[in-house]
Amino acid sequence: MIRIDILSQNADQAVMRVAGEVWLDDEINLVAQEGKRCLETSKLLVLDLEHLHYLSDHALPQLKEWQAQGRLQISKHNYRLNDLLQRHGLVPKPEVLP
Repeated sequence: MIRIDILSQNADQAVMRVAGEVWLDDEINLVAQEGKRCLETSKLLVLDLEHLHYLSDHALPQLKEWQAQGRLQISKHNYRLNDLLQRHGLVPKPEVLP
């Protein structure tokens, strides 16, 4: 089950919260459609993934495309997604201090 909420939207940015699990094609397509809809009127899509429990690898190409265009920022995410998002360059890896 997935829940998508648009928390705010203006010409500069849209904040979209995605909660639940994104693993079926229908769920992946829904996130892509809502993200594209937000980007029609906003320059930047800010994703809040704090309450997302699972994200399929199949959803990553769309996120990476938006990021490559400079149109994606992930504002929040939980520990379950941290490794996946870091491996794919969607969030920065923490600096390791000597």
